[in-house]
Amino acid sequence: MNPVLKQIIATREVEDKNGNLINIDKTSISYQEGDLIQKYIRHIKAERSLEVGLAYGTSSLYICDALEKTERTAHYVIDPYQNNEGVVWESIGIMNLKKAGFMDFTRFFEEPSHLAITQLEREKVEVDFVFIDGEHTFDHVLVDFFLSDKILRDGGIIVFDDTDWPSIRRACSFIIRNRDYKVLDFLPSYHTKKGLSMKHKLYQNIVYVQETLVPENTYFLPKDAQHGGKIDQMTAGGMLVMQKIKSDTRAASYYNEF
Repeated sequence: MNPVLKQIIATREVEDKNGNLINIDKTSISYQEGDLIQKYIRHIKAERSLEVGLAYGTSSLYICDALEKTERTAHYVIDPYQNNEGVVWESIGIMNLKKAGFMDFTRFFEEPSHLAITQLEREKVEVDFVFIDGEHTFDHVLVDFFLSDKILRDGGIIVFDDTDWPSIRRACSFIIRNRDYKVLDFLPSYHTKKGLSMKHKLYQNIVYVQETLVPENTYFLPKDAQHGGKIDQMTAGGMLVMQKIKSDTRAASYYNEF
């Protein structure tokens, strides 16, 4: 593991440009979430990745650390607020990528994601892995997905963070009901009740035997909540992993309620 990432995991702190330490517990992904990201990057042997939202750079470090290192290796990361004055990130994400030695294959876009991803599509860039953790409103998340899907290869992985947010959960519901994506895994939210880890294990098993327990295309509908719990606490959780089955071939009239 990269020593910069290892240090951040151990301390849950990052340094700003003046050497001051900042606790990242409330603003960065957990070790469990980072481990989940790395698991699926390595599973598909991803070489090229896209990330929306850099912040302190923790998720970027996990992604870059797990990427297959070849001459094709590239990480595209987007954050229009990384260097803005008065914004909490204060270029720390870029600093951490530089310290870790990952800027050699990282391309940073300091602009809104809809502009940056559109540029990548124009350049005919194709990625294996996408992590979406940018603006959290429903329309922004859906636009980030729509554009990311344009450059994500068939069989590629897309991960959504903060899926306990109603806006993000709703966007994921649309994808599952209307696009050719398969749910692979999830982690529960930080804010769910004690003991949910057991339900997580149960529902993780359900993901792999959906045809006998919970149909994938109804995974997020409230009527399919089980064990007296809420579907968002059980399946959306804090992070959701999906795999792209194939590129979009829907007819113009295709639509499923979500």
